[in-house]
Amino acid sequence: EFYAEGIRLNFQNLQIAPQINLPLTANMAEVELNFNWWSLLNRQNYGLERLVVRDVEMNLLVDQFSNQANVVKLKQIQDSLFNVFNRIDIESFTFYIRHQKQISQPIYMPSFHWQNIDDRHYGSGYLSHVSASGELEKIRVIANFETNNPEDTEPNGDIYLSANHFDLAQWYHRAGGQLDMIQGELNFEVHAQIFKGQLVDALMQMHPSQLLWQTKKNQQNFEIRRGTFFWNYQQDAWVLSHRNLAILSNGKPWPKLDIGLSYRAGQFNGYIDSLDIPTFLPLLVFNTNLGIDDLDAILDAKVEGKIKHIGMQTQPSSIMVQAQLQAFKSQPSAWIPGIDKLNLNYFMKDGVHGYRVPAQIFELDYQALSPRPLQVKSDNNWFFYMTSEDFYGWLMSDVNVEVDQIRARVSMAINEQSVVPTMSLYSELDFPDVKALPGLLPAQHLNPSLYRFLEQALQAGQLKQGQVLWHAGIDRFPITQSMGTFQAGFQLTDAKLPFREDWLPLTDLNLKVLFENNAAYFDLEQGKLGLVEIEDVNVNIQSLNDKPMLSVVGQINAPAEAITAVIKASPLQSTVGEALEQVQVSKPLVAELAVQVPLSAEDNRDVWAQGQLNFADNQLYLADLKLPLTEVHGQLTFTNSRLQSHDLKVNLYNQPTALKVETFAEDSEDIYNIRVDIDSQWNLNKLPVELANLLQGFYQGETRIKSKINLVLDEEGRNLDMNLSADFNQVALTLPAPLNKAKGLPLALEAKVVGNEASTFISARLGKKAQLNFNINHQQTKNRTHYDLMVGRLMQADDRLLQQDGHIHLDVDKLELSDWIDAVVLMQAESQAVQQQRARQKIPPATIIPTLKGVLGHVKQLYAWDNKIEDLKFILTPSTNNWLADIKAPSVDGLVTIHENWVADGLKFKGSRLAWKPQRSDLDVSDTQQMKILRALPKLQVEVDELSLWDKSLQQVVFQGQPSKMGYEANRMAFTYQKHHFDLSGDWQEKNNQHTTHMNFKINTKYVDNLFATLDPLNQKSSAAKPVSTGIKAENFGLTGRLTWADLPLNFEVDAVEGRCQLDIEQGKLMDQDTGGGRLISLFSVEGIFKKIALDFNDVFDDGFYFEQAKGTFTLNKSVLATQDLYFDGTAAGININGTTHLKTEVINYDVRVTPKIASVVPTAFFFTGLTAGVLAFMITKVLEPAIEVISEIRYKVTGTLNHRKIEEIAREQKTVEIDDEVFQNRERGGR
Repeated sequence: EFYAEGIRLNFQNLQIAPQINLPLTANMAEVELNFNWWSLLNRQNYGLERLVVRDVEMNLLVDQFSNQANVVKLKQIQDSLFNVFNRIDIESFTFYIRHQKQISQPIYMPSFHWQNIDDRHYGSGYLSHVSASGELEKIRVIANFETNNPEDTEPNGDIYLSANHFDLAQWYHRAGGQLDMIQGELNFEVHAQIFKGQLVDALMQMHPSQLLWQTKKNQQNFEIRRGTFFWNYQQDAWVLSHRNLAILSNGKPWPKLDIGLSYRAGQFNGYIDSLDIPTFLPLLVFNTNLGIDDLDAILDAKVEGKIKHIGMQTQPSSIMVQAQLQAFKSQPSAWIPGIDKLNLNYFMKDGVHGYRVPAQIFELDYQALSPRPLQVKSDNNWFFYMTSEDFYGWLMSDVNVEVDQIRARVSMAINEQSVVPTMSLYSELDFPDVKALPGLLPAQHLNPSLYRFLEQALQAGQLKQGQVLWHAGIDRFPITQSMGTFQAGFQLTDAKLPFREDWLPLTDLNLKVLFENNAAYFDLEQGKLGLVEIEDVNVNIQSLNDKPMLSVVGQINAPAEAITAVIKASPLQSTVGEALEQVQVSKPLVAELAVQVPLSAEDNRDVWAQGQLNFADNQLYLADLKLPLTEVHGQLTFTNSRLQSHDLKVNLYNQPTALKVETFAEDSEDIYNIRVDIDSQWNLNKLPVELANLLQGFYQGETRIKSKINLVLDEEGRNLDMNLSADFNQVALTLPAPLNKAKGLPLALEAKVVGNEASTFISARLGKKAQLNFNINHQQTKNRTHYDLMVGRLMQADDRLLQQDGHIHLDVDKLELSDWIDAVVLMQAESQAVQQQRARQKIPPATIIPTLKGVLGHVKQLYAWDNKIEDLKFILTPSTNNWLADIKAPSVDGLVTIHENWVADGLKFKGSRLAWKPQRSDLDVSDTQQMKILRALPKLQVEVDELSLWDKSLQQVVFQGQPSKMGYEANRMAFTYQKHHFDLSGDWQEKNNQHTTHMNFKINTKYVDNLFATLDPLNQKSSAAKPVSTGIKAENFGLTGRLTWADLPLNFEVDAVEGRCQLDIEQGKLMDQDTGGGRLISLFSVEGIFKKIALDFNDVFDDGFYFEQAKGTFTLNKSVLATQDLYFDGTAAGININGTTHLKTEVINYDVRVTPKIASVVPTAFFFTGLTAGVLAFMITKVLEPAIEVISEIRYKVTGTLNHRKIEEIAREQKTVEIDDEVFQNRERGGR
């Protein structure tokens, strides 16, 4: 624009860009140039009248001052200041000094005015903070120069600076300081003299100044009372000196400062002999990067020590500084470590700061490294701080240091070029004792619970090969993966590593430890956990600072019992331990485990565990189900309390079984489920002793058993739901009917089990043959454990089930008693064998089954030794040491007592009636059947009012017998049959497969006339035979004897029988009878003799032969029946008979003597019929025929056979008595 005196040019946003050989840059918001017409026409000052610059920001690049061309450029700028413009006005000028990548605080001039009047040059302005506006925040600047001519570039003059009550507090706050309680002022004057463009001397006069500031905990006071600093040129050098300097820190005067600064030929040299560190602590406030807490931390550290031999040397291209730190001490305070007596040498050259730590021992108390003070031994180590373009930060290489006997070799670089300084560090560590390691852990960066865990864990073992690697921000610990890398590793041998108080410790360890970023890893090469030998197990800790989690992953090959013991002794007891309490494992197995354990006390997460158990011929025991499993192959996986099986093959009681197991806790965690599916193929011929039972001999074959079991555990206890099914198609049941089944016939077993803590109910069905209801009361209070077993059919709604104790209900159409007796005998033998097996293998007896308190039965047809009993009802109840069976049927009524050991102690029957009607009409029983019966016979005691055998009725029957060592003894068998009394005894013996039978007999009767017809088997076998009489009447008839034969009791053969018997008849009468009535009389062939002599004694024998007594002894040996003393003592005569009869050939040979007592004869005939089983009856039948006794003695010889007798009179004495036909005729007419 034009104005009256010239032209005005305005420039907006003018920039001086970086240029070669120009050591500055500038940004100017507005530049105004005023050109004067007349000066332009006169070519004075290029016509430039005035320069106005507003809002200037300038950067002075000191690194380029070494370039002479740049110095020339600055000289040209200086010439412009003195010669080009008449007037220069600068408004708002900000000035920065830049050195490499460092930049100074801004120097601000609110305004500056420069005027050139001829050879006089004046300048004035202020220096202040950028945003300062008050007068007390400015430093006055005045310049006054003279030149000799316009071309003179070497002015003379003065520069004057002054601060009058400069407000340090305002300057502090405008510089970014955070402290509120601060006050202070600065007063000084500076006068510098310039001659020929060069500084000649300078003086700085200090006036009383003070700084007072206060934090939350500390107060600092700095005071300058007086002092003068001189900058003089002496002997070709500039020298800084001082005089009357009085400085106080917190009221304590500073020691005398030995300070010097000189400049010669472009080189500065400076030194300070000694500084006490506490003296300049009040000046820390001017470092506005320090917050209030930082200031307190420094002051609380109570730093002591000296900085000595401070030296500085500068050259145009380099700067060098050196100093010594002596006896430095500090107390631990926040981020400041506690240090005791540290000596340090420092030097700096060209941006490289070097620190040498001489050989010494000092104490380091730094919580970031260790919770306790560390003894540090240095070995003349160097480390550096560099400020180059390529690297800005700290460096150290192969530094050897020893901390608490921990030797370290360290190489490190800290790069401060980024916003967050980055540290790269590598260190090799040598630990004599692992207990020293926790002292190096950065406790303040770790979770407190984790630090306590590591402190307790690292207490035993030898550490080897320690290494540390760091590449991340220096304040980033713990490091995440995105931040960088941190690794600290070492190897431990013979170590002990406890996890928590509620875990078993790991012992005898060889492991590698690696801290990496925000995690820690423990690779266990070998060790022990309880009794478990472990190898290749990885332990890691994630998140070292916030809620650390301990994780264990590995594979363990150890005895299952040892692994289970470890889990039960840990916090996993309530989860995995509870699962393993139900699924108990034994024998060595391979376990793959993953466990997570919170280490922080504030972490409310639960312990987590996951794993897999690999079985190879192991054993399992399902505790609550009491199922033992052997030869287990497959896997079990678990996640906490959830357990699942995979392809699990087992042997259940030696039977191949596919098993599916699942356990889990519901969301509420209060309910725990166990589910088991069983699919098993059972060979019933190969069951183990645990399942041995008294029925094991009665089933054979194979069956498939399927079962689904669900067991729920909650706060109230256990709840069981189980379904079982078995296919018995290929099973043979050899129990007697109705519980028998042939292989191949369909039959199914189904069972249902439900229960809880209080009781368990079992319902089972075997086809339609049997049903069981079993109620188990676990608390044994009101309703005791009981069962009802129905055999023969299924239960019906109207069945009267007792539901108390144990009861068996029997309802069958047909039952064979002998088969069941055989079965019971076998059951007893099996029971004894089972008990012995259990005792040998120390298997406890089952106690869950309640006592059997009754058997209630209804049998429509009971077959007992070929006898049929119809509509039998019985009630079997226990008594003291025996059982009582009340049995009722149309054919039987009585009470059976069955002793507990009924084979040894016997059975007793006492009743009113017992009808025995075998299907066979004779006693033709096979040897096998006889031995079967005899061997099974228990001790018997029978008392029955009426015993019916076929159509015979026995009264008052008594039998007593018991087994003996060699067979069976019948102590007594007494009964009354048709008024005849029988009393028998005997025994059967078996030795070396040889049999012997003995029988004692005694018969008494007063009704002898029909005795032999009753007993004669020959007569009984003939359907055409008519009833006969023996021809004998007597007051008392007795026959006693003993027979023996070498065979079974019912195998009676005459030629094998030996024996002896005694006949005794009292007050009898022998009558003449027709021989067709029986064969007893013909045995002695007296029939013919009677007829022969009856003619001579008809008056005596006409009415019969009376006798007082008849006695005789008989022997039987090899079919020969013999008597030597048979004698009839009659009232009219006596008859003596001796001789033999061969019972098989029927050859007879007798001598008969008749001795008459009167002159007449009495004809007599009597008959005997057989004893039991036809033995005695047949023998007696052949003993007596009608005998004739005469008063005189007549001797006869009887020979021939029974059917063709030859009677020969041998002798006759005195007289002969003849009986004529009239006697017999009178007999027939009823006369005498």
